[in-house]
Amino acid sequence: MANEINPEILEAIATNYRKDLVQYQLDYSDKLEEIEFRLRGYRKVNNTKQNPDGEIYIETSWKQVSKPIMNDDGIGFVLTTIDSQVNKNVFLTDISRVYIENFIKNFHLDIVEMLCMRYKEFNLDPDDINHVAWTISPAIYYALKRAQGGGERTSLTTVRRIVEQIAGNEEPEKKRLPSLFGGMRK
Repeated sequence: MANEINPEILEAIATNYRKDLVQYQLDYSDKLEEIEFRLRGYRKVNNTKQNPDGEIYIETSWKQVSKPIMNDDGIGFVLTTIDSQVNKNVFLTDISRVYIENFIKNFHLDIVEMLCMRYKEFNLDPDDINHVAWTISPAIYYALKRAQGGGERTSLTTVRRIVEQIAGNEEPEKKRLPSLFGGMRK
């Protein structure tokens, strides 16, 4: 049959897709880059372009619209702070809503305090401290929300199962063991 796809090719595609998707889902570097550009005074600009075939597409670039809000040491501090709190280990954890809310409240207060103590070192205008803190805190909050209730881990597991079903490599359902208290364990 001419329309059948070689199972080996389908498996290779599924394997690469799983690997690429997981790397993409767990990679936070694009968000860190966006925060760095914003702290350096850049704004994201979308430009409509047309390729030689006549297809229209959008090209995104960064345009400097103001001076940097702080020096390189300050920007490095901000990015290191975010990176220490947001990584693949966090995304694959099961975090409760209450923990996230308590953590982000304390974190925001701590970051404001740290910026107040080091604003001269970072060449940061005291009027901009709150702006910087509100650049950092939501980035961490939304990253933590991805882990709430094991959401990111569940999402990746679901996608993996779907890709394996498409590739025809479904894992046999695991047998359940009887529970000591009656019924079946999951």
